[in-house]
Amino acid sequence: MWIARFKVWHKQSAAIFTHGKDVQYFGYFLNSFYKGKKLYVNRIALISGSDAGYLIEQIKKQKWADVKWIEGNTMLFCNEVGSSFHTLFSDGTVFFLKPIIVKNGFEYWEVASWDKKHINTLFQRVKKVGRKTATIELLELKNKKISAFFSLAHTDLTSKQLEYLKVACNNGYYDFPRRVSLKQLANKIGESRTTLQDRIRRAEKAIMPAVVEEIAE
Repeated sequence: MWIARFKVWHKQSAAIFTHGKDVQYFGYFLNSFYKGKKLYVNRIALISGSDAGYLIEQIKKQKWADVKWIEGNTMLFCNEVGSSFHTLFSDGTVFFLKPIIVKNGFEYWEVASWDKKHINTLFQRVKKVGRKTATIELLELKNKKISAFFSLAHTDLTSKQLEYLKVACNNGYYDFPRRVSLKQLANKIGESRTTLQDRIRRAEKAIMPAVVEEIAE
């Protein structure tokens, strides 16, 4: 399967409210439905960070978002398909493999298709929209096996826990044998060893039960 990662901006995105803020959200498309002759999609946003409340309030003000339910930092809303940037470029040949990540003023997509040409077609469609409406950057394109594991455990992590867990993974802390020690990793990012260890262990505590639950019979 061909899998691509894109960095995207478009003027209808809630990403514009995340620039310079300590907030990010994971967006999922749930289902579609008709209201009269118009087609709508239900979406859920799992929001984290110290500015989560700010982002929720901004989304509530948008005409394109019909907010149905909020519990803590989880929001369910719907929007008309004709006004959804993502669905305008969906023709059945490309699908979102993972939730859309919204942070630092951009959306990050991981999409997949059985044919590389469909990925390229999507890329060109977005580029043709125009820079005042949307931009897109290809971060990665590979032919690889799909990972079918989906978990919401990451939404329980703080931004620092998530950041340090990513750094640990990217630098080989979880390789066998390990390519970097905890002390080396702490020096690399300018953090104390005890603080880094605490945040990584707390992150592992949040994630591992979800992994076990996923594979348990």
